[in-house]
Amino acid sequence: MTLFYLAEGAIYSYLSLGQLADITWNIVNTKISNKSPTETFDCQVTNFDLGGHGVLFKKILFDFKTNRERVYISNETSNILSGKKPKNYRIKIECRKGIWDYYTLTDWTLIEK
Repeated sequence: MTLFYLAEGAIYSYLSLGQLADITWNIVNTKISNKSPTETFDCQVTNFDLGGHGVLFKKILFDFKTNRERVYISNETSNILSGKKPKNYRIKIECRKGIWDYYTLTDWTLIEK
């Protein structure tokens, strides 16, 4: 029974404190980034994650600076990209710099080479 209470406490702590910290971070980062100018980056697409086993959201994966990032796409866009090769695409992203080099995405465009 003690393990149940420990697990319940851990879950409650994560859901309350973890989510509260995440929401606060997002609000502050968005306010800071709204004061920054828009920057444009051209990135290589690394993969299209268009569904299948265990995929809940369809997305385009790309490398931004040193991180693997993603943008979520609609079913319509997914159908257009089905069967296409990611290496033939680049993604142009427009974003604003926030706290500690975290960026907020304002717009993106997929470009076929």
